Amino acid sequence: MSLRFTKSELKGHTASINCVRSFQRKDGEGDALSHSLLSASDDGSVRVWDQRTSKPVQAIIDSKKTGYNACDISSKNPFFITACCGNEVHAYDLRKGGVLVKDALWSFTRAEEEVNDVRISKKGVVAVASDDGAVYMLD
Repeated sequence: MSLRFTKSELKGHTASINCVRSFQRKDGEGDALSHSLLSASDDGSVRVWDQRTSKPVQAIIDSKKTGYNACDISSKNPFFITACCGNEVHAYDLRKGGVLVKDALWSFTRAEEEVNDVRISKKGVVAVASDDGAVYMLD
């Protein structure tokens, strides 16, 4: 078995990148996010990249500039993503806000310590992992 490597560099963040998530629809629909890649960074942004062109198509900006630890995109609704920074988790609708998305649909701050990871299940349930030893399930 041989691996094929393609050199592609995605530039846009100005600090460490903490998380990368890819998304590809399996139903063959050709919507705008069908070949998306997300990256969460300490620069206070989550970037949405087009994997075909290696260019950013949207950015979520944290007004506090605290940086994002993790991000995920819903396979149920490809316009819905979650991202966490500090002890907060925010959900965004990429259809709102144009190229720059600043306003969250909702936020979760029950975690007492830093949130390390966030995942969205196929059914749309958001799982949040925190330094306080808990996993929070949000639906």
